[in-house]
Amino acid sequence: MRTAFVAIWYDPAKCEANAIKAGWDPACGDGFLDIYFPEEDPKGHEQKEFPTLEKAVTFLQQIVADGKDFWGQGRVNKFEVDGKRCKYCTCRGWNCVHTYIVEAEGVVEDHTQDDCYGED
Repeated sequence: MRTAFVAIWYDPAKCEANAIKAGWDPACGDGFLDIYFPEEDPKGHEQKEFPTLEKAVTFLQQIVADGKDFWGQGRVNKFEVDGKRCKYCTCRGWNCVHTYIVEAEGVVEDHTQDDCYGED
């Protein structure tokens, strides 16, 4: 089994382009999230895998500091990757065991996860 740290962020320009495609009018200014909510779009985020948490956090800190994230914070998911699928196959062999919320100053929140439902 290996451990992977996946940095996830939402590119503001891509979010705006997707919102316009979905029917949002930038001239009105309001209602962006009523038309397009990035986290509900399976292709709405960017991601990059790292071998360590420190490298993933450092990468996201720079993304956030440069204003290249829609929400002003990114997320690092820690995965245990063994290729073994869970009982109901929600993980595809990538079991997310921890999530870290990253802002420009570093990790501001972290939570344990268990995405493999139905395991006894």
